[in-house]
Amino acid sequence: MSDCQICAGSGWIIIERPDGVSGAKISDCRRIQKTSFAPGKTNLTPEAAAFIVEGLCENLAYAPKTEVGKAIITNALLSMCSTQEQAAWTVQRACMLYTKWSGCLLPGLRQIVCSKYPTKDGINLSHSEGYPEGIPPEHPPRRVPASPALSSGHVASVRQNVDTVVQEPEEAKWSPARTGRG
Repeated sequence: MSDCQICAGSGWIIIERPDGVSGAKISDCRRIQKTSFAPGKTNLTPEAAAFIVEGLCENLAYAPKTEVGKAIITNALLSMCSTQEQAAWTVQRACMLYTKWSGCLLPGLRQIVCSKYPTKDGINLSHSEGYPEGIPPEHPPRRVPASPALSSGHVASVRQNVDTVVQEPEEAKWSPARTGRG
């Protein structure tokens, strides 16, 4: 990325909008880097964290759009997560749980990390304003439908022969002498 003639290695190009507001957009060298990103057990780098934060800011309403705002989130993610896998999972989970950045914020991100991983900086958080009771489980338990109640007089099955075996086990057992089998 440092060889880029357009951004001089920053990964960003300053643009001037028609309304007079300046902004930044991703340089082509960073786009190439983005397409080669694959989360795994790779140490989290500032570049990978910045890319992951871009995804967060694109998905949550009212997320920071300035470089300073994104840098604050990137630094927080770097302090909490050790690997690209952890950071990517954290941001993906944040986008599943929240629709607005104002509901999540940095404490919400930390709470998400702590729900699955030990934090890199050792600071733990189990509740936040968004989820004071804790993050909901990633995979909620399956609900097993209740079995219908048995009709009166049955204890194990609606089939009389099965019910008799359960109620009178000694009489219902098969014995070679009683069945004539040998």
